Amino acid sequence: MKGKRFAPPAWAVAAGACALFVLLALCFPEPPHRIEYRRIENGLKMPLWVVVYYPQPARFAKAPAAIVCQPINDPPEYGRMLELELVRDGFVVLTFDWRGRSSAENRQLLHTNTQAAIRSDVAAAVAYLLSLPGVHPRRVMV
Repeated sequence: MKGKRFAPPAWAVAAGACALFVLLALCFPEPPHRIEYRRIENGLKMPLWVVVYYPQPARFAKAPAAIVCQPINDPPEYGRMLELELVRDGFVVLTFDWRGRSSAENRQLLHTNTQAAIRSDVAAAVAYLLSLPGVHPRRVMV
C-alpha cells in the first residue's frame, strides 16, 4: 500500500507565494523621488485628488511629464511600477486618486456623465502639470 502524499493547504501555498513576492519586490530599489498629493478642480467644478511624483534630484531644468490614467476602480498604487520607471527617467508623473477623500471626489460613485467627468479630470491634470514651473510645456503626455 502506497503512502498518502503530503499536499500543503492552499492558504499555506498562497502565503508562501506572497512572502516570496514581497522579498522580490524589496530587491528592486526605488528611484529617489518626492510625492505630493494635490486637490484640483476639473472644468465641471468637481474636486479631484491627484498624486504627483517628482524625481529627486531633478534631471532636467524643464522635465518631461506624464499622466498615468489607471482604471477608475483601482487605487493610485495600481500603476506604481510604471510611475517609478518614468520618475527614474526624469519625468514628473501625475496619477489620479479616483476614490478621493470625500464622496464629492470619488469617481466610483458617479452614475451619470462618467466619461465627461473623466475627460474633464484629465484636462485638469494637463493644465495642472503645465502650471508647474519645472515641467516642459511641450513634453506632457497622457
